[in-house]
Amino acid sequence: MDNQRTSELVLQRLRDSARQMARPEVRNSTINRLQEACNAIESGIAADLVKAVFGKDDGLRLNPRINPSTVEKYVKARGKKDHAWTGPTRVTIAKDSDLLAYVQAREDERLKPHLPKRPSSKRRQIEDAISNLPSMEIRIDLRHELENGRRAQRNLELLTKGLRKIPGIDVDRLLHNSTASQIEAVQLMAPTGIAPQVIPPKLDFARFVRL
Repeated sequence: MDNQRTSELVLQRLRDSARQMARPEVRNSTINRLQEACNAIESGIAADLVKAVFGKDDGLRLNPRINPSTVEKYVKARGKKDHAWTGPTRVTIAKDSDLLAYVQAREDERLKPHLPKRPSSKRRQIEDAISNLPSMEIRIDLRHELENGRRAQRNLELLTKGLRKIPGIDVDRLLHNSTASQIEAVQLMAPTGIAPQVIPPKLDFARFVRL
C-alpha cells in the first residue's frame, strides 16, 4: 500500500463511490474511458488516433500532457469510430473533483514517475522505432501490446510482493523450482544431441493465491 501511486488510490476511491450509485455501471464506464484515455495519451496511441481522424495530432506527440483538454481530444477521436465514446468531456472532468483528481495525478506521475526515470534511453529507442513505422494501424497495435506487456509486468511485481507478505510461502523458492522443473521437462523431451532451449518461468499464480 505504501508504494501505491496516487492515481491508483484515486481510482479506487472512484470505484468505491460508483458502487454506491443507483447505476454504477454508467459511472464505471466513464471511469474506464477516462483511464484508457490517460493511458493512450501517455503511451502515444492518442497522438496517432487524433492525427488519423483529424489530420493533425494537436501537439499530443511532442507534448503529451494529460489534462481535461487532451482527454477530450482523444474522446472525440474515439467517438468518430465508437459511438459509446461520448465522454468524459473537458467540462465533465472539470466539474467532477474526483475525475479531475485522477487526471491531475496521472499527469504528476507522467512528469515524475517512480521507476524507471522517464524517458530512458531504451524507451526513447523503442518510441523512435515505432514512430518510423509506415502504418498507423501497426503503430497503434504495437503500442497496445507494449502497454499490455508493461501492465502484465506491473501486475506480476504486485503479485510477487503480495505473496512475500503471506507467512509460509517462499516466493524465491517457488520461482526457482518453477524454472528448474521447466528446464528439466524440456531436457527430457529434447532429442538426443540437441541442446534444449530454456523457456521463461511461468507460474501458476492462481494455485499459489489459493494457498
